[in-house]
Amino acid sequence: MTWIAGCSKHTQPHQFIIDENIPQITRFQSIGDISAIALEWEPNHDPMVKGYNIYRQRQESEEAQFVRIASINDRFVSHYVDKNLPSEQKYLYQITAFNEKGQESKPSQIIPTITRPIFKSVVYITGIDMMPRKAKLIWRPHQNERISGYVVERKEPSEKEWRVVATLTHRYTVEYIDSYLKDNTTYMYRLKAVTFDNLLSTPSDIVTVTTKPLPTPIIEVNTTTELPQKIRLEWAKHTQKDISHYNIYRSNESKGSFGFLAKRTTPLFTDEIKEHGKGYFYQVSAVDFDGLESMRTQEWYGQSIARPNSPQSLNYTQEGNVTTLTWQKGDPRTRAYRINIQEKTGWFSLKNTQHEQTTTTFVYTQQTNTPTTYSVEAIDEYNISSISAVTTPIVFELAKPQ
Repeated sequence: MTWIAGCSKHTQPHQFIIDENIPQITRFQSIGDISAIALEWEPNHDPMVKGYNIYRQRQESEEAQFVRIASINDRFVSHYVDKNLPSEQKYLYQITAFNEKGQESKPSQIIPTITRPIFKSVVYITGIDMMPRKAKLIWRPHQNERISGYVVERKEPSEKEWRVVATLTHRYTVEYIDSYLKDNTTYMYRLKAVTFDNLLSTPSDIVTVTTKPLPTPIIEVNTTTELPQKIRLEWAKHTQKDISHYNIYRSNESKGSFGFLAKRTTPLFTDEIKEHGKGYFYQVSAVDFDGLESMRTQEWYGQSIARPNSPQSLNYTQEGNVTTLTWQKGDPRTRAYRINIQEKTGWFSLKNTQHEQTTTTFVYTQQTNTPTTYSVEAIDEYNISSISAVTTPIVFELAKPQ
């Protein structure tokens, strides 16, 4: 018989010299596992025996030759494990004893052995849908006590390759939560059991899990432009039952950076801005109890009511010490007018008085030789006053005797 020395890559057969005086190994047996085959023989303690050569042939291989897979330089050794073999394969083994010169005994009888099939994964696995950016897997523990843990693999339906997302220890681990996932996205999962010697089972059944979607966006926001020093926002209550609150964002520009402004649990918000005629752009989003936030709305513009326009065409006439002011209405919002009178009564003293009326004519009797300045403001329904229309200082002087 012809053997090949070394590994299976050798292609040239090598003739070994057989010494009939070296005792043949007569007791030779094997046990197959998934990826390994254990060999056992009766060791020969004869001093002329230096060690043993082990030969293997893949039974269904096209090359019907034995390949030396191991040389053991110790005659007292009686076991060897052939590792890293594919599962469910048939192999033939023989063993020889060799002496100091490398001469060998007759080969033992041929021992046929089959590697065991890969064991199956867990028999039950399921997934839980609609979790916020998470997916939960639950399975029954593997019945094989050789199992040390599990490998969790994931992919999206459009992907070809599976990716390991977790390696779990202990056979009785029966759940896994995958986090930091995309919203409203479907993922596929499968599980492989792992033995203490790192053998992997076949994949489990594939389970499909879809993450929770974001809340639907708010469609429309009503904003005001006619309130004093405030802007009110109002929108329809969200139809989803698990909405926790609403976020309001504000910007000075429609395409500017929107900063967080407020959080409200009802669909109403009033922005107290303390300015007249000040406008902002707003966006609103809905947030559920899991913290998932909807897309923001488009930009909605609101503005506090501006000051009314000032009275127009302020004029005065003077007859003696009587000054008559007239003006025209400058804004349809005007409900009244405030006339401010400032009289200079001394070098460092001023006298200020006010009058409020609804007509556009005002008559006032001045003091002699007292510079007097008049200003008129329009006042609207919210008591917001316009910028004043102002006269130049008016002085009444007595005529000198002729």
